[in-house]
Order: sequence, then C-alpha cells, then structure tokens
Amino acid sequence: MRSRSATTTPTEAQRKAAFARIAAGVATGLPVPEGITTSANHRFVSLRIAQGDMQGMRAWASFLGLPAPTATKPVKIVGRMTTLFTTDFHDVAGVPGLRFEILGSLNADAEVTE
Repeated sequence: MRSRSATTTPTEAQRKAAFARIAAGVATGLPVPEGITTSANHRFVSLRIAQGDMQGMRAWASFLGLPAPTATKPVKIVGRMTTLFTTDFHDVAGVPGLRFEILGSLNADAEVTE
C-alpha cells in the first residue's frame, strides 16, 4: 500500500512541466509573477501577480485556460483595505496532475475595469 504522501507529492517531471508552462507565458509577454508557490505535499501551483494588475491576472488566466479571476470580500492587509482576486485551482493543459491558480489584489477602493 502506498503512503498518502506518495500519492500527493508532485513528481520532478510535473514540477518541470509547471515551470516550463510559466516560462512559456513569460516568453509570450505576460508579466513575470511576483511569486510562484508550489507545495511538496500537494499538487498545486499558485501564481501571484503584481498588486493592482488586473490585466495581468486576466492574461495569465486566459493563457493557462483558467476562468477569469473573481473577487473575494475586501480584507484589511497592513492597515489598508484590499480586495483579493483568485481563479481557484484548476487543471492546466500540458501539466497533468497539477492544478493552478492565479492570485492578485487591488486596493478595495480601486475601480475594476473589464
């Protein structure tokens, strides 16, 4: 019987595929993510896009085949109200076994344009 961690730990090939997909996005002109988070114990990849860059969040979501980012309720971060945006986790073509999400934020009083 395989241990639980053996079934949820991403393989080196999966991690390489994830980073290759991210590099391909940057090569097409998408903004370089401010942060990329992977987990040794889960099959998730999070891309954090620069604060206030809704266009960049949408462009990454489109490139990866994810739904458009949606807003969460405003939260207070370092004394300032901020609206967080996420795509939640979804599968991405060419990266089997890993799920991606896009994260970003806007000042809570910033206007969101389509």
